[in-house]
Amino acid sequence: MKIPDSVDFIKAAAATDAGKVAHHAVVGIGKVKPGEKFGIIGIVGLGQIGARIAVLKGAEVYAAEVKEDVWPLAESIGIKKVVSDITELADVGLDLIIDFSGMVRRQQVLSKLSLITVVSYKLAWDV
Repeated sequence: MKIPDSVDFIKAAAATDAGKVAHHAVVGIGKVKPGEKFGIIGIVGLGQIGARIAVLKGAEVYAAEVKEDVWPLAESIGIKKVVSDITELADVGLDLIIDFSGMVRRQQVLSKLSLITVVSYKLAWDV
């Protein structure tokens, strides 16, 4: 892939790495499909890229992010709703949650949201 003249090599390399990890989490492991309700935890960094990939693949994307100052960004990339805690989305009927924050205790989420698969982005590093 040719790097555009306006992008230096270091920025291009970083974007490729982050994009590959986020893509693997959302498409490779999460197997996102059009119309699915996808939850993303953490929309800064990898989560932002992962959320955008899911939106572009046709999923309804919902996010949990504690930093409210980034909520407008989330909405601008197509996220339907942003909340501060993923359990606030219990009534949405999420098909899958991907945790890009690395902060959520899997069992806590599963017990509150009942049997939804929660994928940690850390699994996506093995690409």
